Amino acid sequence: MTTDATTRVLDAGGPLFLHDQPPYDPMPACGRGMCVEMPADVAKPTRSIVVSLRPMERHDGGSAIVALERFQVVVSLDTGHCSPCDNAAERLLAEHRWIPAALAPQLEQLRRRVRRLLAQRDRLSYRSILDCVPFDETLAYDRLFPYDWDLIFAHDGHLFWASDQHCPNPACHCRELSVVLYNLDTPDAPTVGTLRIGFGPSGPRAKPSSQAVDGLFEPLWTKYESELTRRHNEFRGAVADHAASGHRASQPPNPRRNALCPCGSGKKFKRCCALRVPAAAWHSGARR
Repeated sequence: MTTDATTRVLDAGGPLFLHDQPPYDPMPACGRGMCVEMPADVAKPTRSIVVSLRPMERHDGGSAIVALERFQVVVSLDTGHCSPCDNAAERLLAEHRWIPAALAPQLEQLRRRVRRLLAQRDRLSYRSILDCVPFDETLAYDRLFPYDWDLIFAHDGHLFWASDQHCPNPACHCRELSVVLYNLDTPDAPTVGTLRIGFGPSGPRAKPSSQAVDGLFEPLWTKYESELTRRHNEFRGAVADHAASGHRASQPPNPRRNALCPCGSGKKFKRCCALRVPAAAWHSGARR
C-alpha cells in the first residue's frame, strides 16, 4: 500500500492470503484458501523463489485459521508456475489446482518483495545519510535503512503504520525512541499522534501524545517489541560507528541549556542529556 504522507510504498512483509475462488484476493469473510509466506532472505537476483504454502479457512469474518504444516513450493516470478519441492507439496498442488491462477495477480508484489529483500542485505546505507543530518532532531529508522519492512498493525478495525524515530546524536546516552502513528484507512494517511517509548530495566515506559494514542501502545508493542528493540539498537550502533569513523561532514550546533534536547525527549537540554553526558564529552562528540 502507499501513503501520500511519505510517498512510501508500505509493505510489512507478512503472508499473502489467497481465496480458492475468483476473485482470489482479498480473502473474504468466509471461505477457504492458502496462506503464502515469503522466504526470510534472498541471496541474489532470481526469477523464482521458494515460498511456504499453508491451507487456511475463515468463518463469519473472524480470524483466519491456518494449518501448522508448511509446504515448500518454487514459484516462477515470470509466469506464476508452481513446482513442488517434495512429495507432500506435489500432493497439495494436485489437490488445489487453483493456486497458480491465484498467485498470478500477485507476481508484481512478489517481484517487488524480492527486490526489497535483496536491498535489505545492505546494512551500510546509513553512512551517506549520517554525513549531513542535524543532531537536534530525531531521524526515522527508514531514512537509514529504507528497505526494511514497515511496521503495520491493526487495532479496533483500523490499520496503522508506525514510523519509529531515533536520536542521531552519538553523544546522547538516552534509551528512548519516538513512534509517529499514521491511520492507513484513508488515502492521505493522516498522523494520529506520537508515542515516546523509553527502554528501562523495569520494562518499556510509554508517553502518548493523547489518550487515543495511548490505546495504540499495547497492540504496537505486542506485535513489534522485539523488532523495535532491534531497530533501536541497530540505529544507535550505526550512529556510534559512524561517529567513530570520523567521516562526519557537517557539525551540529552546540545545544543551549534551555533549548529542547536534541535527543527528542521533549525536555530541556539542561534537564535531559546534559545530566547524562558531561559537557566535555558532548563537545567531543560534536566535533566528530
